[in-house]
Amino acid sequence: MPLVKNFEKKVFDVEGFKIRIMDNGVNVRGDKEIPNQYSFEKKCPGNQTVFEWRTNRFSKFLAGYDVDVLYSDENIAIGQTTLKTVRETYI
Repeated sequence: MPLVKNFEKKVFDVEGFKIRIMDNGVNVRGDKEIPNQYSFEKKCPGNQTVFEWRTNRFSKFLAGYDVDVLYSDENIAIGQTTLKTVRETYI
């Protein structure tokens, strides 16, 4: 089974932004095993929102967990923020 840290790295490699996997409001340790790996190979379009990414991509792999999408300064992006805006902070 994949580890949380590998899932988070795969999301960064594909999507271009960092995430923090949460369980009941607590950051999940990187060495915890999870049931699925992030298997998308192409990034989600930049006009999609953080909320849409959570719903259409993240939740398909880790139902029952929550996720914070992070700007490059590690602040949390709110749901209405476009992915393009988040990605631009990493440039």
